[in-house]
Amino acid sequence: MLGYESSMVTTRTVSGCISLPIDMSPTSFPEREFLPANPNHSITRSWQKNNIGDSIIALLEKHNIQFYAVDCLRRPRLLAYLKHILRDNPVFGNDSHMVVITLRAMPENHALLSEVMEVIHWELVDGLTVAVRIGKIEFFYQTRLHLGCSIGLQHDPRSNGTAGGYVDLVDRNGEVVAQCMLTCEHVVRPYVEGDDEMKMLRPKADCVEPYLRDATVQTQHFPISCATPSIASNMDKVHNNRKKLIRLAGEILASKHSTDKETFPLHELQYLKYQRNKIQANTTKSLIRDDIFGTVYASSGYSFSRHRHRLDWALIEVDPTLIPKLRRNKVKDLSHIHHDWRQILHAVKPRKTAVVYKQGSVTDTTMGIVNPIQSHVVSYDADGKRRVTREWCIIPAADSNSFAEVGDSGSLVLERDTANVMGMAFGGHENGGPVYFTSITAIATHVEKVTGLRAQLPGGSIIGH
Repeated sequence: MLGYESSMVTTRTVSGCISLPIDMSPTSFPEREFLPANPNHSITRSWQKNNIGDSIIALLEKHNIQFYAVDCLRRPRLLAYLKHILRDNPVFGNDSHMVVITLRAMPENHALLSEVMEVIHWELVDGLTVAVRIGKIEFFYQTRLHLGCSIGLQHDPRSNGTAGGYVDLVDRNGEVVAQCMLTCEHVVRPYVEGDDEMKMLRPKADCVEPYLRDATVQTQHFPISCATPSIASNMDKVHNNRKKLIRLAGEILASKHSTDKETFPLHELQYLKYQRNKIQANTTKSLIRDDIFGTVYASSGYSFSRHRHRLDWALIEVDPTLIPKLRRNKVKDLSHIHHDWRQILHAVKPRKTAVVYKQGSVTDTTMGIVNPIQSHVVSYDADGKRRVTREWCIIPAADSNSFAEVGDSGSLVLERDTANVMGMAFGGHENGGPVYFTSITAIATHVEKVTGLRAQLPGGSIIGH
């Protein structure tokens, strides 16, 4: 992905040429609008024949201008923007072809940069517009798995949750055995609807006991593969893209048949088509989704803590190539004391009236308060037997009627002022209101019981020790 800060353009005017700074904000024009060069254009024929690219690079290196890339392409909306700025210039051209130089940073000596751009403009590309922008080139490795993203089983549309946060499983010597993502068990071992009057969800018969992938005796013969995003989240994206395409089709049709060229200029039509093609490509990518990121290492089964709290956790061992190299548990900082982001390094027990927040895949970042009175919540086992548990409860902040919704299961509950993890949300009321979570220390205790390994926050402390 490319980021932009500022830009400079050198172009032909009636008096010669002019170099001017350009605002790259979305309110001016789409900075990512690029179209291929015309194969019949003179610059296309001469670029390779005259080694123009090599000459531009030699000039940049001679003046020690650090660059990432040199491209020659069409940017009609940038051209339209320049024509608007230079509308009093009667000989401003209509050629949207331009040389685009992506720099690492804008040089302190702007005058030198302008001189170099003018040399390129006049001596190398025969008066073609030259644009400079700040950016970065990235290699398109598979997207790394980040806290708060949507996850689910590879082929089960019922499976829909949130990647809560990274946890390392360590042995008694402190060696990391597995690097896992924490979420709820019902996300990776989906519950089924009961046939009673209440229609309460319950675990399947083969999901009552804890699961351990590497156990010697295991009824499940194949690993449980997880993907991002979940099928449900992915289909929502496809549905939204479909609505966008319908809207764009109407705008494109209106633009094609309009005789009002001021309201519907040609470059607007080209940009609408560009947007349409981009959305179509994203939709196609979503429809062939196969982004497996790991397999379930262990999960809780239908279990309870010694304090009668629900235990609903799962650890997904993540493909090492998809794990962020730095700040694995990076979250927004809502304390207003530090920076925009901070890292989850420590765990604490739930505290009454604590102000907390979470980052979920559906409702994003929301805040709430831990209710000082624990709630009593009903759940059912595989046989339909009712269990009543005591659960920590979060009341949404005054400016929100929802702390979490369907698809946010697995979100870590964090202290607002410290970003210390307090627990993990597993359920709540259907139409907003209270949300229930399990203490992170209770989860860690059960993880050790099931796996024989301790849970540690990457770069931080062992949970519960």
